[in-house]
Amino acid sequence: TRGGLDSGVTLTGESKANDANLTVTVTSDDGSGCYSGMCPDDILVISDCTKTKIFQATKLQQDGEMIVHDKSGLNRCSSWGGNGANAVDFKAGAKIMKMQSNFYYIGNNAAGNPALYRRGITGASVELLEGVEDMQLEFGIDKDTGDNNYVVDEWTTANKVTSGQWDSWDTDEQVVIAVRYSLLVRSIENVLDEPQAYNFNGKDYVGGVQGTAATAASDRRLRQIFTSTLGVRNRLN
Repeated sequence: TRGGLDSGVTLTGESKANDANLTVTVTSDDGSGCYSGMCPDDILVISDCTKTKIFQATKLQQDGEMIVHDKSGLNRCSSWGGNGANAVDFKAGAKIMKMQSNFYYIGNNAAGNPALYRRGITGASVELLEGVEDMQLEFGIDKDTGDNNYVVDEWTTANKVTSGQWDSWDTDEQVVIAVRYSLLVRSIENVLDEPQAYNFNGKDYVGGVQGTAATAASDRRLRQIFTSTLGVRNRLN
C-alpha cells in the first residue's frame, strides 16, 4: 500500500512551480529538528485533492515553518510543469504529508506463532495480528475491451496479470480494477475435539494438513477465513 500520512500540515501561502520553498504550518516540535513528524530527507507528498506531487525535503528551517526542496532533478519545484500556463501551483490549504509505503507478509513471532506483519518505508516491521497462517491475493480484471464498464469479469493471481492490465487507464484496454484478499486465521491453542476440515485457496485441508480426509491431521486448532474486496480508485462501478 502507498499513500500520505496526514499530520495536519498545510500550506499557508501559494506555492509557485519555480519556488524552492513551501511555507507551512506545523503542529509539533520534538526537539530533534523534525516537525509534525517530518524530518530532513523525508519523502513527502503535497496534494490539493486535484493534483499531487511527491518530493524529498532538503531541510526544514525557521522552526519548521519552511520546507526546502531544492535538490537536483525532478525533486526541484521548478520541474513541476515549468512556468506560465503549464505551471503546477498549489494554493494555501494544500496538505503536506509524509509518504508511506508498506508491504505485508506472514512470519513467525517471538512465541513461534504465525502472524501478519507490516514493514514500512523505514524498514521496521510491526506485528499486526497473531495467528494469521496464510494470506492470498486475487486481482479483478475488467476484460471488456473497447467498452469498459469497470465491472470485474475475471479474478486471477498476480503472476497471470499482464503488464498492460496493470498499467492501462485507456477505456480500450483490459485493466485491473479490484483486489480481493483472504486471510486464514487460526487459534493459538488446540480448542477442538477433532481436527477441522476446511478449504483455503482451492485446496482441502484437515487439521492444517493439505490432502484428503485420510491424511493424518496435525492439530485441533480452530481456523476461520476472512475475505474482503477493495476497488482501485476511479476504476470500479
